[in-house]
Amino acid sequence: MKPVTEHGMAKNDTGPYRTATARWSFVGLLMSGMVLSLIDRQIISLLVEPIKADLGLSDTQFSLLVGPAFVVFYLLFGLPFGWLADRIQRRHVIALGVAVWSTATMLCGFAWSFLSLAAARATVGAGEASLMPSSMSILSDLFSRQRLPFVTSIFSISMHIGSAAALLVGGVILGVLGDTQSVSVPLVGELAPWQLTFVLVGLPGLVLAAVFMLVPEPRRATLTAAASAGAATDNSGLTVFMQRNARTIAAQFAAASVLTVGTYAFVSWSPAYLIRAHGLSSDHVAFVLGVIMLVCGPAGTLGGGLLSGWLLDTRGRKDASWLVMMLSAAGSGVFGVIAFTSATATAAFIFLAAAILFGSLYIGIVHAALQVITPGHLRGRMAAIMLIFMTGVGASSGPVVVALITDFVFADPLRVGVSVAIVAAAVGCSVCALLGFNLSHYRDSYSRAETIPSAHRDMGN
Repeated sequence: MKPVTEHGMAKNDTGPYRTATARWSFVGLLMSGMVLSLIDRQIISLLVEPIKADLGLSDTQFSLLVGPAFVVFYLLFGLPFGWLADRIQRRHVIALGVAVWSTATMLCGFAWSFLSLAAARATVGAGEASLMPSSMSILSDLFSRQRLPFVTSIFSISMHIGSAAALLVGGVILGVLGDTQSVSVPLVGELAPWQLTFVLVGLPGLVLAAVFMLVPEPRRATLTAAASAGAATDNSGLTVFMQRNARTIAAQFAAASVLTVGTYAFVSWSPAYLIRAHGLSSDHVAFVLGVIMLVCGPAGTLGGGLLSGWLLDTRGRKDASWLVMMLSAAGSGVFGVIAFTSATATAAFIFLAAAILFGSLYIGIVHAALQVITPGHLRGRMAAIMLIFMTGVGASSGPVVVALITDFVFADPLRVGVSVAIVAAAVGCSVCALLGFNLSHYRDSYSRAETIPSAHRDMGN
């Protein structure tokens, strides 16, 4: 009989993923899904002018397609997909989501109006909401608690790759098509270059969805019969867990949301600051910032996972993930303030690189910090709930709060750098305070969670 913990969970193993090669192959598969999701999500940003011209859209309408049409449905479907990830095979959840968003991306190429394109974008958002909850749940079962921060950091690097790939892949397709007015596609007819771009970037996802249906499901830490019956009928287990760890979860959600505010403030307003304050051209800013983000983003994300693992394994710090999140907030705050108040463009770029490096430390471990204290049968829902906070608060507020300070406090577009600096300082101080005052509560939650079985508890990698 399998040993049972206080959470009603029975110890399990990883089934067909007992070897490191098999486990890391599945990580690669999940990363492929994340890369494709970022490409399909962001490709529209390269197609602004031709879409506006063909469909007769205004800038405001296009901004609604890029932001709210996607984000609102991403948020609405996050929790339902998290609920599914806790109840059925997660590979099926991911396969469904990949198929839905890939098909919707292709349908963007057949839109004939603002409303039809908005509907397709909303479906892309709904489908992409499936990936993160299931991925976090799977990774938590494939790897030990000690290895998880490093693994989720590796996984999160795919976000940087996806963002860069959206620009590179889209640029290659549009470059090949050149000034072509339309392309004849068998069984479809004539498509404009922007329409064909949507079709081409959506196609690989259908193949990936089939792959997810064919690979075996990683075993999860299983519920005992009694606990399984209870979990299948209501959310009492989720409520009890959140009540028992209320201060830890509240601080985690708040800190993750505030960190996301800082990230979006940096990303959204760095180009405008460099152009306005230092008189740089947009193409020069795009190239240098792109290189900085492509290098410093993955380096910081991976470094955060390695540092967290070192603190846990070598120093025995159960609060390692939170300590690294505090370092991320403090470092990006300090260097962000310097970067956005620099007297020269060179200094601005140098300190922006440092701010982005530190600001990326938290990206991989923020999910691991929650997953390692969460019972296996709740991980999908908890990941979805935190994503709702991070996306709903961070992605929505980050760009807006900077604009509000610039417009209503300074009333001077040239002071946008000072506005970002204020946000950077506020983010650094608030995150350090939120986490610092609750470190003992996180350690308590971690200690309680050590009785939760990991499907991969006895394998170091």
